[in-house]
Amino acid sequence: MATLKRHVFGRRAEKLPTAAAEVRGAASENESKAARDESAKKKCEQRAARKAEEAPAREIRHAVPVEERHGPACDIEDLRPLCRGRTSEVYEYILPRFERQVHVQEVLACACSRGVVTAPPPARVVDRGEYGPGFLAHVVTSNIADATPLHRLDQRVERGGQRGSASRAPAGAGHDGGPAGGGGVRRLRMRRQAQRPR
Repeated sequence: MATLKRHVFGRRAEKLPTAAAEVRGAASENESKAARDESAKKKCEQRAARKAEEAPAREIRHAVPVEERHGPACDIEDLRPLCRGRTSEVYEYILPRFERQVHVQEVLACACSRGVVTAPPPARVVDRGEYGPGFLAHVVTSNIADATPLHRLDQRVERGGQRGSASRAPAGAGHDGGPAGGGGVRRLRMRRQAQRPR
């Protein structure tokens, strides 16, 4: 009798869950995964911001050239500092470390108050880009010549105390079609495959 009751009313291993239960379970699993991903992303951003604050920074001052030290409207050479200067940041790879370079361009105001003279900005591979030529060259060389995956380069950058992303650097440089850009990366990969012995 007990065997018959267990057979009729007991749990069966082959009994499948209902479709509604599966949908509820999948939805809760997706929500929990999204929450975990969001938490991990926030933690990573906080760690990167903390390391960026602790990272060594070098301030590089750019003075207005002597031939440009005159008012653009009146040619008066009596110029005074207008402010601390225009500040921009560039992440550069200095062997064997990364550094954040803070470039300060000198800004001078004319005595006649009709013009402002600003020192030229630092040279950049990409207009308004935040990665220097050494950084981009390091990423491209490590990724293509040394076959280092981009996620491992990201970890190396993070260990160096910078918040930059090596995986974003080549993509950000691709707009001008330069050697560090998307088209350049493809060309370098094709060249590397062509040089392999067959």
